[in-house]
Amino acid sequence: MARLVALIFLVVVIGFFWIFYGTPVHDFRLSILERQFTQAHINHPSDSVFLARRSFLGGPSPHGSAQCVYATGEVRHAMLDKSDIQNAYRDSSVGKQPLKIYFTDESELPYEIPFGEWQEELGDVNTGTVYIVYITTSNHYLGDLRCDN
Repeated sequence: MARLVALIFLVVVIGFFWIFYGTPVHDFRLSILERQFTQAHINHPSDSVFLARRSFLGGPSPHGSAQCVYATGEVRHAMLDKSDIQNAYRDSSVGKQPLKIYFTDESELPYEIPFGEWQEELGDVNTGTVYIVYITTSNHYLGDLRCDN
C-alpha cells in the first residue's frame, strides 16, 4: 500500500512539473543547439557588430501545430546593404543547420522567428542594417505548454 501511495505521489509531482515547467527534453535540445551555435566559427562580415545573443523555445505562429521550435542566434548591425550581408552568409552553416538571416525591416516573418521576444533589440539602431543570423529546428511538442501558442 505504501508503494502505491509513493507511486501516485511521484506521478502527481512529475505531472505538476510537466505542466508548469515543460518537458526537459526541449530544454536539453535547445542547449545543444545553443552550444553548436556559440562554438561554430561563423565568418561574419567585417563590418558586422554583435548586438545581442538570443535563444527561443516555444511554438510557431499557428496555434495547435504540435511542434516545438528551437531557435538561437545573434542580433547584428552592419553598415552594409542586404545583398552584401546575404552573400557573406550564403554557404554558411552550423553543423547540418544552414544559417538563416532575417532583416528586421522585412514585413513577412518566418514562422520560427520569435520576433516579439527579440523586438527590443531590433529597433535600437537607426542607421545601417539590423539583422538576425540564426539557426532553428523543431520537434514534436510532447505536451509541453510552452510550445502550444
